[in-house]
Amino acid sequence: MRILLLMDPFIPVPPENYGGIERIVYDMATQYVKQGHNVTLVAGPNSQSPDRLIVYGENGDLDPNINLKHLYQMYSILKREVKNHDVVHNFGRLAFLTPILRNKIPKVQSYLRIVSRFNIVKTDILRPVNLTYTAVSEAVKKTGETYKSTWSVVYNCAPIDQFIYKGDTSPDGYLAFIGRFERCKGLHSAIKVAKLTNRQLVIAGFISQIPQERRYYEREIKPHIDGKQIRWIGEVNNLQRNHLLRNASALLTPVEWLEPFPVIIPEAYACGTPVLGFARGGVPEGIEHGVTGYVSTDVTEMAGHVLEIDKLSRAACRAKAEKEYSSEKIAQDYFKFYTSNNLHNPLKMKILLIMDPGLPVPPKLYGGHERLVYQFAEEYKRLGHEVTLLAGPDSYCSSKTVTYGTNKLPRSGFKKLGEVLFVWRFLSAHKNDFDAVHNFGRLVYLFPIVNNKVKKIMTYGRRVTPFGIRVMNMFPNKNMVYTACSNYCVSTGDVAGKWETVYNAIDFSNYQLSEVVSDDAPLMFLGRLDKIKGLHAAIQIAKATGNKLIIGGNVSHTPDNYKYFKNEIEPQIDGDRVKYLGPLNDTEKNKYLGQSKALLFPIEWKEPFGMVMVEAMACGTPVIGFSKGSVPEVIDEGVTGYIVNNSNEMASKISVINKIDRKHCREVAEERFNLNRIALHYISLFDNV
Repeated sequence: MRILLLMDPFIPVPPENYGGIERIVYDMATQYVKQGHNVTLVAGPNSQSPDRLIVYGENGDLDPNINLKHLYQMYSILKREVKNHDVVHNFGRLAFLTPILRNKIPKVQSYLRIVSRFNIVKTDILRPVNLTYTAVSEAVKKTGETYKSTWSVVYNCAPIDQFIYKGDTSPDGYLAFIGRFERCKGLHSAIKVAKLTNRQLVIAGFISQIPQERRYYEREIKPHIDGKQIRWIGEVNNLQRNHLLRNASALLTPVEWLEPFPVIIPEAYACGTPVLGFARGGVPEGIEHGVTGYVSTDVTEMAGHVLEIDKLSRAACRAKAEKEYSSEKIAQDYFKFYTSNNLHNPLKMKILLIMDPGLPVPPKLYGGHERLVYQFAEEYKRLGHEVTLLAGPDSYCSSKTVTYGTNKLPRSGFKKLGEVLFVWRFLSAHKNDFDAVHNFGRLVYLFPIVNNKVKKIMTYGRRVTPFGIRVMNMFPNKNMVYTACSNYCVSTGDVAGKWETVYNAIDFSNYQLSEVVSDDAPLMFLGRLDKIKGLHAAIQIAKATGNKLIIGGNVSHTPDNYKYFKNEIEPQIDGDRVKYLGPLNDTEKNKYLGQSKALLFPIEWKEPFGMVMVEAMACGTPVIGFSKGSVPEVIDEGVTGYIVNNSNEMASKISVINKIDRKHCREVAEERFNLNRIALHYISLFDNV
């Protein structure tokens, strides 16, 4: 995708010292380039871009009035550039977008400060097309919302890898304040807090030259700076700010205005430093009271909270920064708005998706890979690409579909040979019709195009047979990458060629979070009723712990597994303590997973991925699984479930399963396994293969 980022010219992007918006814009541009997108940054002199840069205007003090020269320069740039881009994201003045308001190109106007609702009303009158507003906090959003405009909240970010986490500080460590010396920032209150608690305060910032703010500094701040208890170290660059924050016991933000959302909050958290702030503007939205900081109403209350800093968790601060405020997370949040409309994408690819016959795409009930292929067909289209699906009979998607083979499991070797020959003929006839081929079927399908310029991804959802990889790589092999759904699966096939782990994904919008379940909620088992899936262990554990067990899944008709079901499972199904529901569709899975206290995953083989684990997490239901195959990669210990080694350990974890926050369980899983994130990962591989 080609992204046009617009910024006011007054401070360079990125800023040398202060400039929150400018830092955010640079971080976003960097993330988009990492994801394989093309970025054009329009910003003031001395700016830098990780991709393409257009410079305009002059650096200088922020001017609240519209500079007609800057406006004319921006209009000229937009007239020239808009036709070559897919989306325009403006962090500057809304007036910049005036000439393209009726253009169908998606437009995002982001506010990181208080909004003039009058400007939004004037824009509403012009009936803008494909314009979305974002605010940096709910507090800012409320200042700009109108009934005709569309708004969302996207918080400020911090580039986590640029901040060094420190897990502890001295119990009487100094307090920190970072910001302009203006009354609204509350430095005078921070000084009072330091003196009330007899703590050292280290201040970083610059003196505003606005006359009334200069007087504020001279009269209320300067007399207290003694170089000992109250120290001012001047302006700080990134390195100095990092050092100041990570060694502080807390950051003080006693603001006296409707503060939008200080970028210094996620930066402090990235260092593990808690934040103490006044309950004004967007500050309370960034503080988890009693965990990552304290929200106060006045100086006296903040001073009391300083004495309780040691009760806060620096690890929780860092975790909050990584989970909610990383550059990757915020870039992804913004990117959702870029793709929320049907847009023309000059970089769109013609993508062929291949899946084995046997089950239709999407499957009616079970069929993990078939469901995955359908989701990618839809997501690739939503991202602006042209998709063709090649799959078994009764398959469909919203793009073009070509069917072949027989929907039957298992099938004879003769039928499988016929399927291979069909795909070979299809690829030979259409090899120049596609820019990219994403194969979820047999590796041998790709043989006719192995030396073709078309970009190829071979994706494995199960243990890989190394022999096929070695054979394929005996031939001239162009533009091809192998992926597998877990590090475990990659390790089974990484004998030749280029490999990368790309986890499976689900569409989280199809799953409903259940934040609370009853104390007597049942356990659940979901999957094929094969011996290797460990249903017998799940039943044993449920009975031993006095829990009910709900079972969903299909009975395998292979002789051994059918015998296993009839002899070991069916006799224990009583319809009460152990209840078998049969195969479940998506709606039923959503319902029963949401009602369960935990999903049991006592597998007896090296599981390639286990999509049902993520489906459970999407409902807020934690997973307890045996440590085999990919299970340790999918479950975040103590966050989305527990990883155990045997039935006794699994039984013991059931008693503490209610300690897991179900909402947080879903949030963590969605961050890792959501469809858009994984689809973009594949697209980036196509861009770089």
